[in-house]
Order: sequence, then C-alpha cells, then structure tokens
Amino acid sequence: MKTVTQENLHRALWPFERKTITAEELEAGLIPSKYLFWLTAALSMLFVALFAIKASASNIIILPLAIVLARLFAVDLAALVLLNFYTAILAIAGLALAPFTFADGYLNAILGGVWCGVIFFLLSSFGYVLSKGKGGLGGGDFKLATALGLWLGLTGAIWLPALAMIINLPLAFIFPKRELPFGPGLILAFIILVMA
Repeated sequence: MKTVTQENLHRALWPFERKTITAEELEAGLIPSKYLFWLTAALSMLFVALFAIKASASNIIILPLAIVLARLFAVDLAALVLLNFYTAILAIAGLALAPFTFADGYLNAILGGVWCGVIFFLLSSFGYVLSKGKGGLGGGDFKLATALGLWLGLTGAIWLPALAMIINLPLAFIFPKRELPFGPGLILAFIILVMA
C-alpha cells in the first residue's frame, strides 16, 4: 500500500518517468521531492561545467550526458531508485559512442562495462546474501555501474567500484539505520575519474 510520501515522490517525477515506476516502488530518500527539479537543474549545470573542463568545448556529448547523470543522481537521492530508462540510455550511448567517449574505443568500452558489471553483480549478490534478502546493492546500481564502465573504458572502470564505495562510506556512518542511495556515489566517482 502506497503512503502519502510515495505518492508525492511519484508526482514529483517527470510524466515519462512515472510510466516506468509505480508509487508503491518508491522509497523515501534523503531529500524531499519538492527539491527534485531544482537539484536536477543545479547538478546539470555543475556536471556540464566539470565535463567541459576535461572534454573539448565543442564536444556535443557532454550536455546530454550531464543531464542524464544529474537526473539519475537527483531521483536516487529523493526516491532511492535508478530508473532503467536512463541507465539504458547511458549504456547504449556509451557503447555506440565509444570512440568519442572517455573509453576511446569499442574494445576498451566493452572491457570497462564487463569489469563494472561483474564486480557490481558480485557485490550485490554478496550484500543480498549477507542481509538475508533484505538489502545490498540493487539492480539499478549494477546497471548504472555497467553503463558508466562503458563510458570510462577499462582503465577508468578498474577504479570505479572502489572509489564509489569510499565516497558512499560517510553516508553509512551519518545514516546508519537508513537505506541509502548508491547511485550518487557512483556518479561522483565517475566524474572524478573523468576529471583525473
């Protein structure tokens, strides 16, 4: 049965996002849903600026990449969900555009995606077993990590899981009894690796 919080979160999603997830599937995250739009806008501008420093200013890929990552970050913070719609776009674009991305080639992109996919599949399975079916990394985290690995290529993807865990570690101490989003840590780790 959905709660008022779940219904408010569902209303805060964009119309096409609501079609991919029901209110019952949403959990209350770390930020109120009323800030979802503004957080997405602010993160989009920040991510575009950061990518523009590393990539050439004429690189047309950075704008849509920044917007998709910003939306994933904001929705995961608010609703504890990584929407398949966005992770699929990231994965398809990461593979299709591999020669023009940070992976710099198809083989490197595939190896990066496989590395992150395998590592996060093992981590999510291990977490699920340890928590006796009550937690661990979700399927969205696995899909996002795989997609980001396609963008980074093997060289960057090797560091993505460890860096994301280090970034997320403080949240576990600040909110010890809450379910926490892992997507923002993955996205921040991705941006750090791109900037390095």
